[in-house]
Formats: sequence, structure tokens, C-alpha cells
Amino acid sequence: MDIKYSNGFVPGIILGLIAGVFAALHWCCCLPIILPLFVGAGYWAVHKSKDAVADQNDMLITGAFAGGLAGVISSIVWILLSMLLGALIASIIPLSDQYSAGSVFTAIGVSSLIDVIGGIVCCLPTYLVLGALMGALGGFIYDKTKKIN
Repeated sequence: MDIKYSNGFVPGIILGLIAGVFAALHWCCCLPIILPLFVGAGYWAVHKSKDAVADQNDMLITGAFAGGLAGVISSIVWILLSMLLGALIASIIPLSDQYSAGSVFTAIGVSSLIDVIGGIVCCLPTYLVLGALMGALGGFIYDKTKKIN
């Protein structure tokens, strides 16, 4: 069977970028915003490949692929934007007399390094698994709503 998993690339990348920006800016607890984006990636990917998928298993796999891709993209964006925001904060912190410029930049650099290590060790695998699960849920939702219409 010819399943077009490549249809999951566009939804996975676009919604992954959006999710990564939300996660990096720490506007709020990001999971209530990110998880629906992963579901949307799965739903959108299955909708794009609706002519190529034959059964519910194909829809779940296509959705899981798009959601997993969105998870990986969002965690990479989160890591990169965290480093960028750390450098930006270091450049705009007003330095008082009690702190030298080197100590502030060292503190921000260590904080950014911890963000990167935490992102690779924790965020990347977590977002990959959550993205795949939520993307599969999006494929499942598409399958159930398709039968209603």
C-alpha cells in the first residue's frame, strides 16, 4: 500500500515551529497549548493524505508521524530560542557596581547551557513521545469525524 507519510511533513514542521515558539517564550505552562498543536498536526496530516490512507491503522501512523515530527521540531526550536533569549537577556541586564560584566555573562551562559542540556535530555524525548501520541490521536479523531460526515 502506498501511504504518503510525506504529507505529514508540512503540518509537522509548521505546527512544530509554532509550538516551539510558545514553549521558548514561557508565556504559560506550555503543555495546554502544545498538545492541541500536536493533535492538529496529526489531524491535518491525515486530512492531507485522506486519499492514500485506507484504514484506521494508516491514519494513526500518519498522524503519529506528523505529531512526532512536530514534537522534535518544537523541542529544537525551544532549545535554540532559549539560547537566543539567554543571550538577549544578558545583553540588556543593567550592570550595577557590585557585579562585573564577566560574572553576569558567565551566569547567563551557565543558565543557557543548563537549558540546552535539559532540552536535549528531557524536552526532546518527551515532546517526541507526546507528539507521536497526540498526532495519533489527531488521526483517530479524523477517522471518527470522517465517518460521521
